[in-house]
Amino acid sequence: MDSARRLERFLSIHEQISQLCPDIQVEMSYSMPTCRPGDGRVARASQKSCISLYNCGQSHLEKYRLKQPEQKTGKGCITQGT
Repeated sequence: MDSARRLERFLSIHEQISQLCPDIQVEMSYSMPTCRPGDGRVARASQKSCISLYNCGQSHLEKYRLKQPEQKTGKGCITQGT
């Protein structure tokens, strides 16, 4: 994924989060824009070949992994790219 496409998707993710949770607080955490909807947390990172969403907790991803087993995930993140 080229850098222009990553930036477009990165900004689209923020827009979608803002629409779903209009009262979110956005701050920088670990050098990543981090949204805090209620007591949760979602951080985003645009890396060289992918975009990652970090929810800062492995347990939060279990339902997602069951519904989307083909999607690449880490301990506390969902990754899209290459």
